Amino acid sequence: MKRILGAFLITLFFLCSFAFAEQSRTPQFEFVVDFIDYLGWIKGSFERLKMTADNADGRKNDIEETTELMAGMKRANTDLMLAKKTLEKHQDSQVKIFGDNRIQEAVQTALGLCDSLIEFNNAGIKKLEELYSKENLKNLESFDVGKYMRETSEISAGKQDVMSALPMLSVYVSNFLVSDKANKEGKIHALLITASERKKLMDELIDKFGLEIKEGLKSGQDYITASAAGMYQMLNQQWIASGK
Repeated sequence: MKRILGAFLITLFFLCSFAFAEQSRTPQFEFVVDFIDYLGWIKGSFERLKMTADNADGRKNDIEETTELMAGMKRANTDLMLAKKTLEKHQDSQVKIFGDNRIQEAVQTALGLCDSLIEFNNAGIKKLEELYSKENLKNLESFDVGKYMRETSEISAGKQDVMSALPMLSVYVSNFLVSDKANKEGKIHALLITASERKKLMDELIDKFGLEIKEGLKSGQDYITASAAGMYQMLNQQWIASGK
């Protein structure tokens, strides 16, 4: 009986310890977990567009190719809507970081970035619809190819301009995990998360964005890779984890 009771108490201790560890997660940690998912959805939206463009090249005619491209842009927009959904629950966060409500600010910026990308995709769909409209097909001689190319180039450039803000936002968000308490030398040196939580974030980044991000920020990286690499680089510094 004593042995059974002892085993029960040990099991209960571990279950309670696990429950306490789960409850101890900070709002900052939960937000960064969701932000990594947000980056993953954005990555997926661009991969979908590339895959769609590759598939469209094999279509029998221009109209089939255009239909494929428009469908791909709509699916990419769905990915972007899902990216937004991962962060929307944090819109009313009251967590203060270094004295300011920075989670709310980051959410607003991140949602606005997705909204802009969706707008550019919708603009691309509209241009394709105009290109193959019945009215335009009847008057192909008067179609201004130069204007069409300029406008589509502006859409692509606009998307890249929007994406250029993503790496800075990502590094900004990863710094939410840093404690504002300085050491005896007056230096910020500690994290608000445990060593296991830090490992979980780093593993998640590698799982979603590949081993190349372990090298940190480098010239020539696309904006999504740079975003993940910047977060990994920040987490990989010599911080003191919470609980130590």
